[in-house]
Amino acid sequence: PPEPPPPLPRFIYVEASGAQSLVPKIFRVAERISELGTPFPAYLEHLRDSPTGAGELQALLERLCIYETRFMRDPPDFRAFSCCVLPLLVREMRRSGRQRLRVVSAGCSTGQEAYSLAMILHEAAPELRDLAYEVVGLDISGDALDRARRGRYSLREVATLDGWRRERYLSSVGGEFEIVPWLR
Repeated sequence: PPEPPPPLPRFIYVEASGAQSLVPKIFRVAERISELGTPFPAYLEHLRDSPTGAGELQALLERLCIYETRFMRDPPDFRAFSCCVLPLLVREMRRSGRQRLRVVSAGCSTGQEAYSLAMILHEAAPELRDLAYEVVGLDISGDALDRARRGRYSLREVATLDGWRRERYLSSVGGEFEIVPWLR
């Protein structure tokens, strides 16, 4: 009997907010392999050993990304961060003498959640009065990060943001909304 194919690399199983399953990812990988006309074992070898494997891996990762994000996504989580987690962090920082707070938004996609965290930190500024703080957005998609750096969003994309936050943190630019420079 033929040998079973090697297991899928761990990076293929990416779970976003518990909503994604492995099956759509397998189909996306299979589509890519089919486009290249390469058998699966040869494709894995190419990813692992070829000088162009890193570029192909990036192309595959772009295909696996779901790009799901929005401002203040999962409001209870943002409220918990603002009301419970942030005060505890600040208290611990003051106790330990640390002066810098770095909040990481992993899987930030096009940046709405990272900018939401920046808004919350700005709103907590009186409590952070003598501390430096920053938000770092990370994502495996270079295209998504480029868009996050630009900080420009459509009306549909900013619709989940409270009106007062929209006025405070966004400026209207040619039918789109742009994150104000001082928040970046």
